[in-house]
Amino acid sequence: MFYTKPELIDKNQLTIEGQEAVHVSKVLRMAAGDTIRVTDGAGSLYTGTIREIRSKNIIVSISHKEAEEPPLPEVTIAMGIIKKRDRLEFAAEKATELGARRIIFFKGDHSEKTKVRADRLHATVLSAMKQSFRFYLPDIQVLNSFDELIESLGAGSLLVVADQQANCDIELADSYKKVICVIGPEGGMSKREKDLWQKINAKTVQLGGKRLRAETAAIIMADRFCNRRPF
Repeated sequence: MFYTKPELIDKNQLTIEGQEAVHVSKVLRMAAGDTIRVTDGAGSLYTGTIREIRSKNIIVSISHKEAEEPPLPEVTIAMGIIKKRDRLEFAAEKATELGARRIIFFKGDHSEKTKVRADRLHATVLSAMKQSFRFYLPDIQVLNSFDELIESLGAGSLLVVADQQANCDIELADSYKKVICVIGPEGGMSKREKDLWQKINAKTVQLGGKRLRAETAAIIMADRFCNRRPF
């Protein structure tokens, strides 16, 4: 399965550009007349025939379209930035495979690292989306603080924070259309950040009796909420 931007899809044809086009023509050596499957990352999968391979793009004639309704609730994984890039990207990859619709990395009060390459994260989630045969490409955001995350919450959103001291269960009511799962960085969340989430009556969950790595907590949260598994 390949990917193209929604704006490159017309009624009867689509265009594949960039590295996706290179992979089709140079790596897989597909040719005009071959059947290909392409997603727009916005819920649709297109089956078509390669009509023309150009130097910078590929033109595909669409023969069939399959649409998938977005799963509810819409789950966001919001994780404090951690020091090791490979672990950060691993968390993004697995959250994508499990069905997260949005992935946010924020600079926590205890984050040791502050710079994150959004382009690398985008490449990671794009690859994960295709490998897991999902039709939705998660939106990637990098925020400067937990405060920015709080300020971005919209109506009908439920904020759930992974907290080792939590002792309550979560009942995911149908009224919640968006769930934002928060995982702190290596040093956890600060007292100031805890005060912020308590002011808005956020829910907290305990993921186990022992401390988990941030990326492990992110995977557990994604699995529980994307698949509505009980805690």
